[in-house]
Amino acid sequence: MGNQSIRSKDLSKLGYRSDVARGLAMNLAARHYKHSTKEEVLALLQEVLQELKSF
Repeated sequence: MGNQSIRSKDLSKLGYRSDVARGLAMNLAARHYKHSTKEEVLALLQEVLQELKSF
């Protein structure tokens, strides 16, 4: 993700309400999607939130 890391504020706008969920999402995105753009990662995290049972 380079210099454009995901912030807690970005995840709050998507609907992540829990501090634990936001922290976990930010850590996983930083670790496993570091070569993806911020927009791609946010789209993926929004899809995960909408379809929890698929993941």
